[in-house]
Amino acid sequence: MPTHLLQLGPGMAASSGTGGVSGGGGGTGTLAGTTTIEEVRSVDDSGGSTDLGISYAQTGFSNAPLTCSALTDGTIRYYLVGTNKLTIRVSDDSNATGESGTSDITASTRPLAVRPPLLNNFEDADGYEAYQYSRSGTKYYAVELYQGGVEPETFQGPIYWNGTQIYSGSMVPGSGWSPNMTYGPHTDGLTYKVGSYQEVYNDDTYYSITRGIPTEEHYRYTTTNAVTGIKAVFTPTISSSSGTGGGGAIQPLRTFDGTAVPNNTTLSAMDSGWKTTGGDMSLGVTLAFTHNTGTMNNSSANYTLDGQLDLYARDSVSGDVLVKSIRVRAQTQANSTY
Repeated sequence: MPTHLLQLGPGMAASSGTGGVSGGGGGTGTLAGTTTIEEVRSVDDSGGSTDLGISYAQTGFSNAPLTCSALTDGTIRYYLVGTNKLTIRVSDDSNATGESGTSDITASTRPLAVRPPLLNNFEDADGYEAYQYSRSGTKYYAVELYQGGVEPETFQGPIYWNGTQIYSGSMVPGSGWSPNMTYGPHTDGLTYKVGSYQEVYNDDTYYSITRGIPTEEHYRYTTTNAVTGIKAVFTPTISSSSGTGGGGAIQPLRTFDGTAVPNNTTLSAMDSGWKTTGGDMSLGVTLAFTHNTGTMNNSSANYTLDGQLDLYARDSVSGDVLVKSIRVRAQTQANSTY
């Protein structure tokens, strides 16, 4: 019996227990299988079609003549792993700069998940966090140890992150740390990277440290039978850019399966067509967007992409099945005002 029901759109649903997805809204038949990872809210999932499945929200603010900026840089990729694992990955390399009121959030509003993520947050899903440094208190650093004497040597010392020792160090003479050196993957699955030089204390050299967030699967539906085709349809409802004082002049880059999404013009559904070879299905279909406000000084910029992403699949015994529908919104704003 299903353990949790996820409404995916008119006339069909998926289960996080044993069950399947049934055709609806353009699909027919049933795709037998199990939802094994669910971190993205579907359209009409516990709150109505206005619920955002994936939301990028970057806002830069400053009081002129101080400057601000915002960048939204993300992808949503739907593809096949092996022969029967339908997968979604969300990447994010966004940021916002400015004063109080500046924010940078990329997340799903889904309240529950089969495998709960950290706050359903996709920030830095494909990159490294901000560099941190603190030699005392809650420690964040990599330290190169110095041993004096007749034959002085350096050694790789410990790495600390959030007060926890991640790496105890190496006693190999001549080893040490330098910017961009990495350690990992650690037992937590993350890779740690050495940042810039910070200080020398008691002859030991201290560096800042960051950690890399591995590429993560944010949705997986494991089918009973081998998948023979996948496709996606993106229906944009808003694709715009605007600004004041010269802001908004940098053109947004938005593509769906390699085709440009129109900006500030008439919009219509974009269909990837069926991907049926192993190579094409493993590559999948990607919705990608880059909104770059540039530096604002007594100016503003506003970029918006909003729409619905419908994901389909078929196997040897099913018809064309709508697996999941997601509302996607990328909002990027920067405003420097007197």
